[in-house]
Amino acid sequence: MIFYQQRDFAWGWEAYHYINMHAIDYLPPEMNFFQDYKEYLSSHAIDPDTDSHPEYYHYIDIDFYPEFFEGSFPMDWDSVVVQYGYDVLIDYGTVPCVIEQWTDSLSNLVAERQWGAVWQVPAEVGHYAADSHQPLHLTLNYNRQSSGNYGIHSRSETQMINDHLSELSQPNTSSLY
Repeated sequence: MIFYQQRDFAWGWEAYHYINMHAIDYLPPEMNFFQDYKEYLSSHAIDPDTDSHPEYYHYIDIDFYPEFFEGSFPMDWDSVVVQYGYDVLIDYGTVPCVIEQWTDSLSNLVAERQWGAVWQVPAEVGHYAADSHQPLHLTLNYNRQSSGNYGIHSRSETQMINDHLSELSQPNTSSLY
């Protein structure tokens, strides 16, 4: 069993703000109402690093699950719990399930027009989606503790990313739809 008590959080806070701010530009036109909440979604992008949600929401060690490489890993919580058991999931991460659950929750809130409750969910979904794209949040050797490069996690996602955020260019979104 592997414990992640010392796991750092992904991307550094500046990158989370950046990701949530710019992800909205890639939504389909019928979701343009999110544009009005860009500042909120960006400013709350780091809430999952400071709230009471469990740490295992932020990662998944795909190298533990051969089904990931076979393309047969179940993404919904109930199926994964049946296949692996709850204790395995909390040891090796649940980020795909969290994204699935929270996206469903967001869809329901929007469909029910519960606007007062809507905005926190996409702010946090954006955070977890960013986590799921951080390569070091997808491996057992997340901080290179097993290979002698301990500390690379923080350096790669905070120092490297934050220093170069201003250099990132955005693709033209007009050709997306």
